Amino acid sequence: MVGRFGRRRRQDAEGAHPAGPPGLDGPVVVGEAPELAPAPQHRAAAWEAAGKAAGACLVVTGPAGVGKTQFAAALALDLWQDGLDLLIWADGGDPTEVVEVYAETARLLGLPGAPPGNPRAAAEVLPKWLAVTHRRWLLVLDGVGDPADVTPWLPRSHGAAGRVVITTRGEDTAPPADDRLLLRLGPFTEEEATAYLRERLTEAGPGELHEPAAAAELAHALDRSPAALALAAAHLIEERRGLREYLALLRGTGPGPLPGQDEAGRATAAATLLALRAVERADRTGFALPLARFAAHLAPQGHPSELWATTSLSEHLHARTGRRDALVRKLRPVLSPRRIADTRYLLRAYGLVGLDEVPGPREVRTQAAVNAVVRATVPEEESAELVRLAADVLDEAWDVWAGDEDRHPLFRAALRANARTVAEHGGPRLWTPEAHPCLELVGYSLLEDCLPAEAVEESEGHLRRATAYLGERHPQALAARAVLAAAYESAGRAAEALETLRGLPEEQARLHGPDAPEVWAARYALGRICCALERGEEAVRHLTEAAGRATTLFGADHPDTLAARHTLALAHRVSGRPRLAIRLCQEVVTDKERLLGADHPDTLAARHDLALLHHAAGLTGQGVRLIEQVLAHAARVLGPDDTVTLITLASACGLHRAAGDVRRALRYGERSLAGLERVVGPGHPLTAVPRSELAFARHASGEREEALRLREQVLAQYERGLGPDHPDTLTARHELACSHSGEGRHEEALRLHERVLADRGRTLGPAHPDTLLSRCEVAAAHHAAGRVEEAVRLAGPLLADQERLLEADHPDTARTRRLLDTWRTAG
Repeated sequence: MVGRFGRRRRQDAEGAHPAGPPGLDGPVVVGEAPELAPAPQHRAAAWEAAGKAAGACLVVTGPAGVGKTQFAAALALDLWQDGLDLLIWADGGDPTEVVEVYAETARLLGLPGAPPGNPRAAAEVLPKWLAVTHRRWLLVLDGVGDPADVTPWLPRSHGAAGRVVITTRGEDTAPPADDRLLLRLGPFTEEEATAYLRERLTEAGPGELHEPAAAAELAHALDRSPAALALAAAHLIEERRGLREYLALLRGTGPGPLPGQDEAGRATAAATLLALRAVERADRTGFALPLARFAAHLAPQGHPSELWATTSLSEHLHARTGRRDALVRKLRPVLSPRRIADTRYLLRAYGLVGLDEVPGPREVRTQAAVNAVVRATVPEEESAELVRLAADVLDEAWDVWAGDEDRHPLFRAALRANARTVAEHGGPRLWTPEAHPCLELVGYSLLEDCLPAEAVEESEGHLRRATAYLGERHPQALAARAVLAAAYESAGRAAEALETLRGLPEEQARLHGPDAPEVWAARYALGRICCALERGEEAVRHLTEAAGRATTLFGADHPDTLAARHTLALAHRVSGRPRLAIRLCQEVVTDKERLLGADHPDTLAARHDLALLHHAAGLTGQGVRLIEQVLAHAARVLGPDDTVTLITLASACGLHRAAGDVRRALRYGERSLAGLERVVGPGHPLTAVPRSELAFARHASGEREEALRLREQVLAQYERGLGPDHPDTLTARHELACSHSGEGRHEEALRLHERVLADRGRTLGPAHPDTLLSRCEVAAAHHAAGRVEEAVRLAGPLLADQERLLEADHPDTARTRRLLDTWRTAG
């Protein structure tokens, strides 16, 4: 069916909407819509209901095998031929594919606010656009488990030209909203069933296969099940059997192997069993039955045909067919692909698999009802082997194709959907004696596709299962903890990442030995997250060990060693030693320039941090000079709209403002914020950085109300994304308090500063530089409110603590000393 749509490839739509309001310069299909099956039936009652659903949402429900997907495909084709502008088709049973399809649609249409590299943010733009566009569009979410689950992804309004179709199983599904119509799809009517057989059998020849009376009898025997009738018709056409001969075979088949089925299910089971027997008789390779059983363990929504070309599958087939002679082994690389392809077409001829005309991520499709019957025919001793085979094939495919940047993101989404299906069928068999690598595929791929929230959910479940099946100290359970921590970190949940990593290096060392790479990775991750949470001394301890072990394990010039040294330098700044941090960071910059070149992104990142470290040490002039150099390099090498360039602009804004050049700071801050909102989306965590720096610049320029508004936005953004206790959230609350103080709202400022002090003391500890800074701000707030004696009483012990805990010339110590002298003199 995709071929009938004339689907536009991605490159054909590149650059179609470079500027201005989005539009369509031609019809577009996004996603993998299935092809329309032969002899589609009009199903008058269903089409009448679909006609009433114009401009609304149609929920198509019914058991497996009644043709819900085919009905949606027929409706899509009908609307397409009537001038539809946009068709979006997604596997609604896989939430991550919905995100990927929406993001791809937003990218193709050039929708403003759909940032690259952030699929979820891009996906969230699409429903808003669909709700207001005048273009004709159809959105199909196929195979949804519960329609309520996809409600957040539906446009609030469909307009006169928009439609949504949701297909879902079950007879008790109710319309989830007033603007949605429910269509319960059941078996064919008697007229539809006999018409289907007549059209299908007549198309296959001059009509000798069709006998009207026998066709009516067969329709009744198969309970008018669309799936069963499709299997029967394929069988009749391929075998050139008469209808009565097929009826005799059907009566001798029995009710099917699956207990508890309804009549349509039993009919599908009987037709499937006949198809399997016929395929086995017609097969000259011995591959047909193993391949049918293999396909039945994958997702019915489809999989790429490349899975059939894997070494794992070829080896399994030759082992099953007993072809181990020397000649076959020699010819196997040539013979296997051809034989497998021939067998796949044989399975299609008998209706056991479907093949799309256009290759794609879901090129090979099956039916859930047929798959269940095929799996039920597998002997118990072979069942575990088949589950492992499907897992091996997916793992091999991922290893071969995961690093291919030209692969469409929907290809990875298809592999994830199939991995979930295999895990569901495999159950404990994929966990013993150890977890199959395929089980880790979903979590890793979600992280690689920049879907951190989804990666967290998947990784949490994987860790629970690993612990339950293998025990919490098993190597794979420990590895699952590391992946979950990475997902938490990617999602901005650093505190949970830290908790997950606690004790992991020691447990890895007991299991693998102290010099194992797993120990280094856990130690480095722990130090990196401690640094992000501004636990300076703890970060320094972990990162010092990580940097030393990396040098021993990988060598002094290895990228991992340089990364550990770079993060160690930043940890020293967090722990209150900016001068030492500058020296260590300068060494990293020198080594990266030698090894990677001055224009490499890693080198630019290190030079960027070196500029900020100079500012932290009170050397703002040098910091300005360095950040301007980095900015020039980034704009030339990466481009003005790259996120690195835009973040560097934000840093330059802060340094110029600190150096007193407020006008340039404002210019840089506005460019950075506008650029990041355009590239990654206005709600992305990265936009908080330029928003905060711009607030400082606005305040310095006298625009205090605007600064206050920006800081309120930053605080809300961090509280929502990072939580109330994250260091960045506490810093944002501290800055908001400073804005209130600048506006003369001294009591509100004092309240916020006292809250920040309590939170920092609890989360960072009393000796942390930021906790000491908050003590100074509380004292200053008391002074601003007219309580001079209280300010002096608080500042005296603070100065003593800063002189003891920080470097002698630390800017915070100098500031407290200066304030205390002023207050005492004024007093």
